[in-house]
Parts: sequence; structure tokens; C-alpha cells
Amino acid sequence: MLKKIDKFVFIMGLCSWGTILLLFCLFINTLNTEFLKYVEYAHYPFGIAVFVKFLKDKNFKLLYYLGFLFINSINTAIANYSATFFINGIVSVIVYYLFIGLISSFFMAYFFEFFKQKSYKKYEQLL
Repeated sequence: MLKKIDKFVFIMGLCSWGTILLLFCLFINTLNTEFLKYVEYAHYPFGIAVFVKFLKDKNFKLLYYLGFLFINSINTAIANYSATFFINGIVSVIVYYLFIGLISSFFMAYFFEFFKQKSYKKYEQLL
């Protein structure tokens, strides 16, 4: 099963969700609202790292990367939307982001690898 996911993208996804969880924990401990402002932008460095990985791969075409971005944005929107229903305490915030972060990172890595393989097959047919 691990061959069907991109490990780098999986680790970047875990780091992204871990950073968000860390910012929430810092907010809970200090009650400083400045940390909540950074939550919105915490995933950008990791997204840029995944984009650089895409740029280095010559056979991974832009159309398939856009498909990955579309699926990933739907995945993130569902995770954020579900947070409004399940979060009602400090412990549930931590457990929720650990659980959703793991699942979301897995889906992100799976779909990255799925679209990359689709791009490779299409590229091979053109040659």
C-alpha cells in the first residue's frame, strides 16, 4: 500500500497539519490570538515544497497536477467543514487534527501519486 502513495507528499501533509496543530496548542496555552492568524497560512510552505517536486518531474504534466490540486482542495474543504461539527473542547481539537491530519495527508499523497502515474501513462502513449 505504501507504494501507492508519494512519501514526500505524505510527510509534507503531516508537517502541514502538525504545524496547524502546534499553532492551536500555542493559542490554547497562551490565549494569544496572533497564533490563530497564522493558521490560515501555515500550509503554504509545504504546498510550495510539493509544487517544487512537481516542477522537477518532467513527465508529470500540468493538467494532472491541476487535477491533484482540485481533489486536494475538496479534501481540505471537507476536513475544515467537518471541524465545525466535531470540535467542542480542547482535547477534541487535538484529537481531531491528529486524526484528520493523518487521513488527509494519506489522501493527498495517494492522489498525488495517482495523478502522477496517470500523467506518466499518457506521456508514454504520446512517445
